[in-house]
Amino acid sequence: MEVPVASAAGGVSVLPVVVASPGPEQARTGLPLRGERRCAVRRKKRDDAAGRGDAHGRYGAEAHAGTVLRLTSLATVVLALCGAVHFPLHRHGQPADVYGLALAMSGACLVSALLLAVRPSRTALCAAVVVPAALAGVQALSGRLGAPGLVRSLGLTLAPSWLASAVAVLAAATALAALLVLARVPGERRVATPT
Repeated sequence: MEVPVASAAGGVSVLPVVVASPGPEQARTGLPLRGERRCAVRRKKRDDAAGRGDAHGRYGAEAHAGTVLRLTSLATVVLALCGAVHFPLHRHGQPADVYGLALAMSGACLVSALLLAVRPSRTALCAAVVVPAALAGVQALSGRLGAPGLVRSLGLTLAPSWLASAVAVLAAATALAALLVLARVPGERRVATPT
């Protein structure tokens, strides 16, 4: 078979084209050629990727639900730890409003952890992202903020400031990961609890 091809000089030249005819292997087995077989395998892998099972043989939404459940449990533990490291153990001579602000910061993390443990949902995961992220942001900007009471309340935490902010960032990142995995499961609004 020959195919006409335009050349740069404006003329037309004819190039021979070799068409692969079915070989004896395809005629004998009835299977597609090797290249076609490879494409079929790639297509099957791509089609199976959406419903690929996990180590326990679960597919699709079930595998995502197990991942969300594990991430939500981890976020609950890290949020509780965040509330514990932000807890003010002593007043250290600070006024009651500064101590109350430090208690409120710790309590917000603990309430978010409790809400996530009792009723894990997208709303609870959003709160679990926002609360520790706000704490970490306040700690990062504490020198630039003009609120001396807020800066003094950050000094009352049980753990050093750098550790408290690191735990807050870790809690926000874990809850965000669980929220993103939950968003990939279509139609799910609550985290599936084990039965």
